Amino acid sequence: MNYNLTLILFLQSTLVAFVILLLFKFRKKLGKGVLYACLGLFQFVQVMIFILNSVFQNFAYDFLVTPGSSIFVTISLFTLLLIYIKEDANETRKIISTILIANILIYFIVISFLWNLNGINSKNSFSVTDNFLKNTPSFIVGNIALFLDALLLIFTFEFISKRIRFLFLQISITMFVVLTFDTIFFSVFTFFNSNNLIDIIVSGLISKNSFTIYYSLLFYFYLRFLDETDKDLVYFKIKDVFKPLSYKQKFEVAVNDIKKANEMYRLLTTNSNDIICLQELNGNYSYVSPSIKNILGYEQSDFLGKQIFSIVHKDDIEELQKKISEKEFLKNNQKTPLIFRLKHKLGHYIWIEYSTSPIYQDNKITSFVTSAREITDRIISKNKLDNSLLLLQKREKALNEASRIGKMGFIEYDAMKKTYIWSDYLFYIFGLEPSDRPPPQETFLNYFEKESRQRILKNIKTLQEEGKSFNIEVKGKNQINKIIWLRLIIEPVFGANKIVVGRRGVLHDITHTKQAQLKLENSLELLEKNEDSLNIAGKIGELAFIEYNTKTDTFIWSDYAYKIFGLNPRNGTPTLKDVLTFFDEKSKIKLKNLINKINTKGQPGDIELKGIKRNGEEFWVRNIAQPIFNKNKELIGRRAILQDITKYKKVQSKLKTPKKSYKSL
Repeated sequence: MNYNLTLILFLQSTLVAFVILLLFKFRKKLGKGVLYACLGLFQFVQVMIFILNSVFQNFAYDFLVTPGSSIFVTISLFTLLLIYIKEDANETRKIISTILIANILIYFIVISFLWNLNGINSKNSFSVTDNFLKNTPSFIVGNIALFLDALLLIFTFEFISKRIRFLFLQISITMFVVLTFDTIFFSVFTFFNSNNLIDIIVSGLISKNSFTIYYSLLFYFYLRFLDETDKDLVYFKIKDVFKPLSYKQKFEVAVNDIKKANEMYRLLTTNSNDIICLQELNGNYSYVSPSIKNILGYEQSDFLGKQIFSIVHKDDIEELQKKISEKEFLKNNQKTPLIFRLKHKLGHYIWIEYSTSPIYQDNKITSFVTSAREITDRIISKNKLDNSLLLLQKREKALNEASRIGKMGFIEYDAMKKTYIWSDYLFYIFGLEPSDRPPPQETFLNYFEKESRQRILKNIKTLQEEGKSFNIEVKGKNQINKIIWLRLIIEPVFGANKIVVGRRGVLHDITHTKQAQLKLENSLELLEKNEDSLNIAGKIGELAFIEYNTKTDTFIWSDYAYKIFGLNPRNGTPTLKDVLTFFDEKSKIKLKNLINKINTKGQPGDIELKGIKRNGEEFWVRNIAQPIFNKNKELIGRRAILQDITKYKKVQSKLKTPKKSYKSL
């Protein structure tokens, strides 16, 4: 094998490929004319090699390698494919025309110079004129083959590229097919009388396809790693390359695509839930989407060349203008939406969320794209939520106040997390600060006496195992060593499958009641009253809560308040007029005077009232009432704690009888 000749061939092919790729790389700076001129030069070199009949013979495989055919024809077709891939149909047609015209011009120019050589009887040791004229049919076949190669190249690449995604395989397979056709077509029509036709075809196939592999690698490497433009390859229709009206057809296709895009855009903007607008720097609208009709009731033309402030709610204009002037919607490179009200064509107002995006040209803002979305339902829902939260806060405050007046605290225990939740008043009962964390169960139990602690543990165990609530009275000392009596009303919290997962309830501070009860018990012991009287006195301390709002003229009653009056909560909350009917005349006067005292002087009061239930049963209540003030110290209502003291009064009445008997003695 002649390695020198082989090396020379590959050096020649590398040089040719380098020149083509270099000129193609800088085609926008140097112009495509340089690339076309280079291809014309290659055609001249190919013809000169053809005239000189330069042939390298590779003895290792006994086949002929013609540089003109193997290198220059191959590189010309590769250049055609490269331009087809990276440029448009017009450039593809130009390169085909360039190669064909260059071949024809070179042929006639060479003929004219050869005639000149014959005219001056120049010595032609290579018989150039005779050899060139003798091979005129080969020249014609070669040009026909080149034209057909171009057609086949485009057809084949289009076919292959739709089925194979790998670019290297697209290029190499396409060129294998085209150069195989070129070799067979040229050899058959040029050397059909030759006895070595098969050898010529085989030699041509081996030599050209060897360079096909080499060129495929070079061109793939260039497209994959060196060419930064047009990463997404665009393939044109084959008819665009060869038909005279290709650009007109291409323009029609583009027009149809634009029509489809416009129709799609029209459908989107018409049926969108947003109003899409194009706004100039001065605030005037140059485009308004048709969806404005569905959202605000106006026509598109109503706002073209105008601004939006004419329909902005009067309470929102000043704030909106301030935000726009300060460009708040563009601060921190964030598209902060503006929220305000716009007047519907029918006269009512709707809430709008207005978003703006700038359009830049040469790093300067030239206009804005805006979108407006109706959020009326969202605003209404938010207002309802805010009102609910405010009402919840007021209710919580009222409950805390009621808890303070009624001396009750709330407690909840999560058995899964082993955590407690305490209300504020519970901290006060135990002499702690609300900012402190609720103490663990062990610390909590240590506040109580041994007997009370055992009762609590026993009831907690029953609650945990059987799901039973409990209501017990216990005694202990708080953090500041003050004796406290508490009523624990605790119920279980059930999870899935009715499993107890915690407990919650109230702790009622009955210290004062218990002290009164103990005093009463001592009095009864002195008077040697029976055990039944002691049991009756031990049940005092039941409390009820009532609150009145002067603004809404409404009452809030706790459940036990209904029980005190013998009423059913399902029948609604009674009015003050209804409540007064329960009491005797003396109690009515006392209650009216207390209410008048609260309303006029804002002073609290503590009275005892006597009444009769609807079933004729007599009852006594202790009414501890206080005024309710707002932040401006304006009277907005009153609240009262009602304590059922009926049993206490009955016991007290029984105590008076022995005293009278004793005095009579």
